[in-house]
Amino acid sequence: MLHPALRIVTRALAWSIEARTGVAGAAVLAPLATLGAPPTDTLVVSLLGLEPEPETLSPSFNPRRSGEGFLRTEPPVAFSAVLLVAASHANYADALAALDHAVSGLRQRPALDVTEAPALQQVAVETEALSLADLDHLWATVGAPHRPSVVVRVRITGSEPRLPDPTVPPIATVVEGP
Repeated sequence: MLHPALRIVTRALAWSIEARTGVAGAAVLAPLATLGAPPTDTLVVSLLGLEPEPETLSPSFNPRRSGEGFLRTEPPVAFSAVLLVAASHANYADALAALDHAVSGLRQRPALDVTEAPALQQVAVETEALSLADLDHLWATVGAPHRPSVVVRVRITGSEPRLPDPTVPPIATVVEGP
């Protein structure tokens, strides 16, 4: 569920820039280490962390009537991915413009289309506010020069197929202890 959701967000960012500037392929999903490389005139989208959504922390029982009894249905899986979206441009004004276009696009469409990923029910994006100290720590950890950036929280809801329960072989014989 995570990878398809991040691909959808990255495509939405690229589309936002392309719709306003005509420049295609302006956003890539890449590790934080890429931000230490020379500028590539793209938005770099990197995963900072994952957090469970509060409503999925406790197990629940969703009974559904079926024939003679009830079936247990699993609740949707919900978690947040925290992403850094950084403009890796040689020209500072271009970096600010690309980031502005991307954030504007996300604000206009906070809930993204998930039809291409059947396991996903919802992908919603919102910007996160970081203090200057937190932002400074983040860029110090990355070890790269500070670039125009924004932190976004992507709320992902979907369903994961249940893994089959392992079959336990029947007991063939019972042996009494000494």
